[in-house]
Amino acid sequence: MSQSSSRISSTRSSKHLLIGSVESYSGKSATVLGLALQLRSHGFDIAYAKPIGTCPSEGDDALDEDVRFISSTLKLGADRVKPTLFSLDAETITQQLSTEKLIYRHEDMESVLASQGEDILLIEGPGNLEEGTLFGLSLPEMAQMSDASVIWCAVSFVVGSG
Repeated sequence: MSQSSSRISSTRSSKHLLIGSVESYSGKSATVLGLALQLRSHGFDIAYAKPIGTCPSEGDDALDEDVRFISSTLKLGADRVKPTLFSLDAETITQQLSTEKLIYRHEDMESVLASQGEDILLIEGPGNLEEGTLFGLSLPEMAQMSDASVIWCAVSFVVGSG
């Protein structure tokens, strides 16, 4: 699985921004949405990717719910929503554990990262630092292969005294 640790050398003109976290449900999708709206207000053409699906769809299209929400809210065209490579579910994990090769092709990640004319590709990373490791797509691995700048989301809780 060493292929995933190398930087993907795709010809691209867009910048990559990876939104990550050390814990799940920390606001990555909300951060993507806020950044996208702000960047658009400054004239940037944005695209969105979530390589690892973690919110399975109830519908027949198997589209990750975060991808559905972000693309619908931002009214992104099909050319501005990159494909999810796989869903992180029991069946996919079992399949990966039973083979020595990655279940997705290296070229699939290249197509996610390849520019289609956008200025910035916002990449929603895995739920935490380790999620995706089995597939060579942990947050650090994604950052390295995409040559992306990384924004960290964190949740803090304030406990009242009363």
